[in-house]
Amino acid sequence: MFQNMTTKGKLATILVISFILHLVATLFLSHLGDPEYWPRIMQTVNSGNGIYGLDGNYYTPIWGYLLSFVDMVIQTFGLIPFFGDVFESLLPLETTAMKAWIVSPEIALATKMPLVICNLIVGYILFKIVSDFTKSENKGLTAAAMWCFCPIVIYMSSVQGQFDTISTLLFLLTIQLLREDRSLLAGLSFGLAVWLKLFPGVCLLLFVAYLFARYDNAGAI
Repeated sequence: MFQNMTTKGKLATILVISFILHLVATLFLSHLGDPEYWPRIMQTVNSGNGIYGLDGNYYTPIWGYLLSFVDMVIQTFGLIPFFGDVFESLLPLETTAMKAWIVSPEIALATKMPLVICNLIVGYILFKIVSDFTKSENKGLTAAAMWCFCPIVIYMSSVQGQFDTISTLLFLLTIQLLREDRSLLAGLSFGLAVWLKLFPGVCLLLFVAYLFARYDNAGAI
């Protein structure tokens, strides 16, 4: 049945099944660390305090701004009645990886589902880049499936609640924009990717070399 589908149908099937797997993991599994830390950042904003003067906050400001936006939507529409339950007797045992409170299912969905959507978009962009580069839609579908069904990808977004997928999305968008000769937008996308997670910065020299090679050969430099 799958083999008889059109390319769009196959891609849609991959994305839908991947979404279901992400959703199941989000609802039934959780990492005792980061998912419990994100609501604390939201509550810090609610109390009128600054985010980055606090001890123990090791994340870049962009992620805090994104969490603040999610919190604004939640508070404006009253979507989530409570963020979680605190077990006061366990507070002395808290560590960086183990927290003394459990977030509510609603806040877990609110913080993780945007990451899941980013994963699906990454799968689509991978399909587009690989298909265009190899001139093979089957290879593009394979690339999308390898990403969408990768256990590590599902774990990072739906279980641990880490936001690496947003930076990955911006990084791939940078590549696609460069291939479309839209260098300014590519630079903006790459800058946001680095501000969100520092690791894409290691490719800066590669992008600069690519631009010099492309435009110098065309006589633009």
